[in-house]
Amino acid sequence: KHLHDPHFCYEREFPEGALRGSFDLRHEAGAVLSYEWRDWPAGESYRGGPSLRVNADGALVAGGQTRLVLPHGVWLKIEVTCLTGAGANGLWQLTVKVPGKPPQTFEGLACSPAFRRPNWIGFISLASEVSTFYIDNVAVEKAP
Repeated sequence: KHLHDPHFCYEREFPEGALRGSFDLRHEAGAVLSYEWRDWPAGESYRGGPSLRVNADGALVAGGQTRLVLPHGVWLKIEVTCLTGAGANGLWQLTVKVPGKPPQTFEGLACSPAFRRPNWIGFISLASEVSTFYIDNVAVEKAP
């Protein structure tokens, strides 16, 4: 009924400071995945934090640009790092680790300048056709 269904999210107060969200992904052809951090105060519209999208063809879009094309049917690692709380600056970093290739890092990606602290981090399937992606080893932790 809704384009954002199915979705899966963590709703809680995450700690302030440098945070790293990570997960393993196996993307299958035709699947459309969105991963988002939201600062969503009660009764207000949310302020978008780091977000990325993997399109049906495997194109990974972050910061409004296609950064690379992910292989289908292969487990890989996605890491997002962002300053939150008083140190939040509206910028974040993405690292993608594909087996057999050096990690690729994209720095200085912009999110809402009003984003301060995530209290909603989620995965959304945006495909209009039946499709599959797998996620595993989901973590959100203070970055070293």
